[in-house]
Amino acid sequence: MQQQSLARCAVALGLLCAAWAWPGRAWADEHALILWIGEYADPQVRIIGLEHDAALARSMAQALGVPDANRLERSNAQLTHSGLKNALADLRARVRPGDGVFVYFSGHGRQVQRLSGGPGCSEGLATFEGGIYFDLLLRDELDALAQRASRVVMFNDSCFSGGAASKSFEPGELAEAAPKVYPPGLESEAQADAQYYPKSLPGGGATDSASANASCGVHVNPVSKAFGGLAQSPRQHGVLYLAGSAANEAAYPTPQGSVATRAWAACLQDPGTASNNNSAGVLTGAALSGCANAWIKRHTRYRQTITLVGNGQLPLRRF
Repeated sequence: MQQQSLARCAVALGLLCAAWAWPGRAWADEHALILWIGEYADPQVRIIGLEHDAALARSMAQALGVPDANRLERSNAQLTHSGLKNALADLRARVRPGDGVFVYFSGHGRQVQRLSGGPGCSEGLATFEGGIYFDLLLRDELDALAQRASRVVMFNDSCFSGGAASKSFEPGELAEAAPKVYPPGLESEAQADAQYYPKSLPGGGATDSASANASCGVHVNPVSKAFGGLAQSPRQHGVLYLAGSAANEAAYPTPQGSVATRAWAACLQDPGTASNNNSAGVLTGAALSGCANAWIKRHTRYRQTITLVGNGQLPLRRF
């Protein structure tokens, strides 16, 4: 009896210590959704090294405290437009109030002329069949998750157009690595994407694009256009979006994994990155972003800048 009482006390003390070590995180679960497309329906569309991205994303989820049982993965043919939508819905169904969420995507980005007519360009993630999952739809999915979760973190390792930004690629390191852009010559007609038209978004058809004043092929990673509103959202304190490149750059793959993903994974495993934050021992989004950019400069020849939107002071992990 005495041994059982001591055991119960030990368990209670452990839970108390866990609550003290990470305020607000006791009793909460961590969830991950890992998405990657290295092979598209069109056999000409491939991205090298995406199997390594998937492995690195799993290590990132583990570093963020996600148990294997709470990790969902979808890849390649599973990520049609409807498949991507269903994967996000499955994640949302799992999340309980106070939980933490990690979403990762690696694949092509895509642009199409604004479907609602007039000037402008619609951007998003290229789906398996060559469709497009609009960035504004993705933003709304993250916002819906943030209504329930205490923390929503997304790493997006893709870019949205080639254009002039493809000139930032320095082929000295890897001549065969093309930017992660759905090849313009292989795009389907805009009408083929009409079934994915976001009619339900506020404002009707005009909201299919966050780049009303931009032409396709110019902006590569216009993350701030779609996701900049997170900074004004009452839930912004719990949302962090990390893009693999800046607005005038492309994101690149390598046979060892995509540049941004390799940088993120390396920095999440390095306790030294926490020293960049004011609170010792805590790795924030801003500290991770700074570490990743330094890693890219130190270990590669690519001109690629990690871009952060949302709460840069959001804590990601303790060391």
